Amino acid sequence: MAFSFTILKPHDISTALQSAKKTARSFGVTFEGDAESGRFSGMGVEGNYEVGEEIAVTINKKPFLVTESFIKSKASAFFAGF
Repeated sequence: MAFSFTILKPHDISTALQSAKKTARSFGVTFEGDAESGRFSGMGVEGNYEVGEEIAVTINKKPFLVTESFIKSKASAFFAGF
């Protein structure tokens, strides 16, 4: 079941995305996209994002036992550049 949420957009979205891509790779997660939109998948999670005033994230697939709040916190950390 898909779910969506928004997170605050970092001041420098390009730098945050570069950091997110590097971190994603270190965890074996595919992270593709730019400062407008993209997608990610790995560890049983698949989703996409769109950048506007905030970052709108949609999770299309997740493991049954992983909570939405856990995924939201990890996604927020990725976009914040850790």
